[in-house]
Amino acid sequence: MASFTKKKISKTQSLGEKLTRARKRHKLSLRQVEQLTKVAFKHLQALEKGDYKALPTSFYTRGFLTRVAKLFNLKVDKVLADYETELNCYNSVKPECPKIAAGLIKPEVKDDWLRNPDRLKITPGFLWGGVLSFCLVAILGYIWFQVTSFAAAPPLDIVTPAQAIKVDVELVEVAGVTDPTASLKINNQPVVVDTEGHFRQQVKLSDGVNAIEISAMNKADKETTKVIQLLAELPEVDSQELIEKIQEEKAKSTVDVKTKETSSESVEADIVAE
Repeated sequence: MASFTKKKISKTQSLGEKLTRARKRHKLSLRQVEQLTKVAFKHLQALEKGDYKALPTSFYTRGFLTRVAKLFNLKVDKVLADYETELNCYNSVKPECPKIAAGLIKPEVKDDWLRNPDRLKITPGFLWGGVLSFCLVAILGYIWFQVTSFAAAPPLDIVTPAQAIKVDVELVEVAGVTDPTASLKINNQPVVVDTEGHFRQQVKLSDGVNAIEISAMNKADKETTKVIQLLAELPEVDSQELIEKIQEEKAKSTVDVKTKETSSESVEADIVAE
């Protein structure tokens, strides 16, 4: 009797499963990864779950994946390729997209209407009715969108920095996404928003707890405000070294002034001699 060998059929892992496995291999929690990569906890969680609707635009998500891949010693180009594949499938209207992409199944095409051409007849009245219906729906949809957009507060998604993290630098970059038509302020200072709603601005921190207030206001004066709190532990400055540096700058300024005075006296002497 012939013997059979059991062989385990490997299951193709999603990108989120690969990231989770790599994180556990390095024995890190999501909070620790957040501290090391400066990627917000909610975005790390969304990446591992494959919840693409909870992630910002592809530009920022690719940046998140690059940082995480480098931390886990993964191939960045392979991680980004997996992301693009899954994102395309997520945006596809076909729920079986992953299987089609893998070549496991072929989409079913129903061609009964080809065999029975009399079943569908397009008449001028039918065509005009369809066009008018489409235009009416489009107009009503546009009006509804404008009214709801005008009445609602603008969206505001902070990509970086993450909430309640500790930093050791004096400058941090605040970046995120909002309504392209909104007026944005960071700590009451106006910030430029591009045509896609993206913004980024450097903010100076002081030693200790810092509160960064980001607000977006639309033309209807509807406002969305978020506050990010950061703990800055800045390196101590040697007071003696600072004093010596100030004295050097002062001495240099004095020398420059004396040089200018000497030059002026020389010019005046030349004029008198002439």
